[in-house]
Amino acid sequence: MSTARFSPYHEPGLNQLAILASFLFLLNAARIALDWLLYAGMVGEMATGAIYGTPLLALLTDDWQATFRVLGDVGLLLIVFEGGLTIHPTLLLSNLPLSLAAALTGIVTPIALSILLLHLAFGYPLLQAFAAGAALSSTSLGTAFVAFRNATETARARRASTGSGRTTPASANPKPDSPTDGDARQPIQTRLGTVLVSASLIDDVVALVMLSIITSLSGAGTLNVRDTAFSWVVARPLVASVALAVFVPVLGHSVLVPAFHMFVAPRLASWTPTNRIYAMVMILVCVLAGLVAGANLAGASNLLGAFLAGILLCSATPVDDDEVAESEPHPPRADAEPVLDDTFQDVFALALAPLKNAVMAPLFFASMGSAIPMGDLWKPTILWRGLVYAVLMALGKAIVGPVIVLLDALLCRTRTSAPPSPSPSPSPPPLPAPTPDISTSTARSTDTPTTLSTVESQPTAAPPSTTDYDTLVDVRVSAATLLGLGLIARGEIGIVIAQLAYAAGTTSNAVLLGEEPFLVAMWAIVLCTVVGPAAMAVVARRTWTKVSAPTSPWA
Repeated sequence: MSTARFSPYHEPGLNQLAILASFLFLLNAARIALDWLLYAGMVGEMATGAIYGTPLLALLTDDWQATFRVLGDVGLLLIVFEGGLTIHPTLLLSNLPLSLAAALTGIVTPIALSILLLHLAFGYPLLQAFAAGAALSSTSLGTAFVAFRNATETARARRASTGSGRTTPASANPKPDSPTDGDARQPIQTRLGTVLVSASLIDDVVALVMLSIITSLSGAGTLNVRDTAFSWVVARPLVASVALAVFVPVLGHSVLVPAFHMFVAPRLASWTPTNRIYAMVMILVCVLAGLVAGANLAGASNLLGAFLAGILLCSATPVDDDEVAESEPHPPRADAEPVLDDTFQDVFALALAPLKNAVMAPLFFASMGSAIPMGDLWKPTILWRGLVYAVLMALGKAIVGPVIVLLDALLCRTRTSAPPSPSPSPSPPPLPAPTPDISTSTARSTDTPTTLSTVESQPTAAPPSTTDYDTLVDVRVSAATLLGLGLIARGEIGIVIAQLAYAAGTTSNAVLLGEEPFLVAMWAIVLCTVVGPAAMAVVARRTWTKVSAPTSPWA
């Protein structure tokens, strides 16, 4: 009897249609409701996933949950890709030292606190305390993206609705860094957003190293630290990540982007708008798929490949019209080649963002909710230890904000207090005064006292007022709070590391994470992922306007 090489069509039953339709509807309804109530819609999506999934009602079959998990991973890639597409490359490079310091602090502190609490206070083995700390040292990059974007957009919308009574002339077209448009820029294009996202990405790379080690231990039982295989397990994700992070931007800046502007962009500009958008969508998808596949084959994180794809296409964005008008005041020639006005950001917002926002991203957070063992978390010992551990792990990430903001303030003070280098060039000789007439001499005699008084007052300029200093301190405190709260959410990476470490004890002799510390770690992951974004949204609603103001050091 031959096997049919096709999948026969069977009409789904009413029960299946009702479950699937209500699940997709309630995902978006819960997100909208929680956005309105707590400014954290992802909490509603996670709760819906837990209710419909295996932890509670088990309305979704295992096949459906596996499918939704894959679609959710695609949504996560789109979330991270959108972040790379809208980030400012110059800000990313200039703030890389601060990002490295933030990532290092956010990795070491939770592991150290885990060893102190779980090993010394609760009496769990040292290896299990380290495994739990490794799971809690990660940061959910996708959750950080969504939480930061939703929180800041809510704050900006609130300011626009309650409005300042100022009005902007219709003819004015301020740039993103102009004082009149300080909070209109994208959150990811601020200094605070850049440090938050890049630190989360570095955390993800380090978590991938820990995930590789735990996966190897679960498959092989134990690995000898002196073994070459163990060294390669540790080194491969780091080497691949660093190589991709250096090679892709350099290759894009020197070869790919110039080739795009020289050969592809003029041809696209001559097409009809519909065909041009279709072609740019194809380019966008091919670049994203290629870099994600390359990162996976090299041993790096898929999210790193998606982020680099966004940065690569961001650098291929055409020059802004205002900049072209300023740099080229003369009108272009009639025989000039057509200019590509569409950007990859616009194409993504038109073609892929609606699908991501309505289906893919909600499925990602729902799959996170379905991976939480809700029924086993309510034992009294697990409950109170999980709460204590969650508070400690939240503090372990929240401390990053004050540390980085204080470090930045010290660096700024060092730069401003450094003595200026002596200028060897002599002052130019005074120019001969022209022969004045009566009108000019009268005007000059009128203006002279004001000019002299201004010059005399410059050497004895008063220091910044107390009000300005208090405002600067308030901005830095708000930035530290937002940065710390943005890193609290653990999300998918922490869940995967904890579950793999727990599963290693059932498949090998190495017990990396026992049942009780596993449940305690899951409590911490759940609470941090739920409370962190919600608290960040509440704080951003009140403080984002001043943090993103042009005079802010974090804007």
